[in-house]
Amino acid sequence: MAPPPVSLCSIPLWILLISSAAPAFALRRSSSSARGRSVAFATPRRSAPARRCSELLATVVEPEVGARGATSDRLAAAVDDLNSAIESPSSPLRDVKVRARVYPDLRVGLEATRPLKYGDTFLSVPYASTGTARDVTDAALAPVLASALPEDYDGWTGDAGLLALLLLTEVHAPRDALWAAWTRCLPTADECTTMLPLMWDEDVQEILQGSSTRKIYRKLDDADEDAAWLEENIWSANREAFPEQTDAFGNTHPLFSTDGFRWALALVNSRALFIDGALRLVPVADCANHADYALGGGATAEPKAGFTGRFGTTGSAQLVAGDASAGRGEAYGKG
Repeated sequence: MAPPPVSLCSIPLWILLISSAAPAFALRRSSSSARGRSVAFATPRRSAPARRCSELLATVVEPEVGARGATSDRLAAAVDDLNSAIESPSSPLRDVKVRARVYPDLRVGLEATRPLKYGDTFLSVPYASTGTARDVTDAALAPVLASALPEDYDGWTGDAGLLALLLLTEVHAPRDALWAAWTRCLPTADECTTMLPLMWDEDVQEILQGSSTRKIYRKLDDADEDAAWLEENIWSANREAFPEQTDAFGNTHPLFSTDGFRWALALVNSRALFIDGALRLVPVADCANHADYALGGGATAEPKAGFTGRFGTTGSAQLVAGDASAGRGEAYGKG
């Protein structure tokens, strides 16, 4: 008899240790700053009142539960479409022993469809079905973008920025049914305002700037400067191919714009996996927490490179069960 279902609580992927008080001075770069560009002088502003880390997390994380727990008709339908794509005979996925499911506290997670034992591979995503920075120059996957983007393009956001461009392209014109269904399951820009730091309220971001290790203003400026260059040189020249908005998520949603680029970059920073020497968007695999981010039975081992297919020669990103107690109905949740 299969063990009873067990559900896991979601844990935010971004765990930040923040100083108890924000500094009285903050360094915010000008529009021409970073990597040899001029840097603005530190500008004084009011000292933020001392706030403990627990208070900040209560401000930002608690609303996330409500946002993620909203099992809207749109999200439920999107997950149904994703499962149809996963289970389709033409699906590129291999070794599939899970299906997507909406959970009240996890948003979208993966549910085991059969008992799993330690070391079982329960999902393989062939590299050809993942997204990498090189795909933005692939004329078969992104013909308009590939022809418009200069060969020597080197944004301040690096490979993550190129993946964000790819994600926007896939939302607008997905390569196949799997990517079409998967992108519709992603958190929207509105949802991300309570999930991901790049999308948080400016007042909270100001507190994060007090971190001694990660300066969020640098990341925000890099994103906005890349978006400004893309807007001026590529997007605005062909709005048919690069629309500012999309209705893919049931209402008006930013796409090829500053807001859309920041949203896509925030998702890439949260969901992309570094496997086999490349940062990758891995459809479906991103719906599971990994290693330390999962609690109790059903913890997923760190995603790894492997081989799948009839002859075991197809390179792929794989998810492996990391707990012997996992059973049918087990939840592997991320959001």
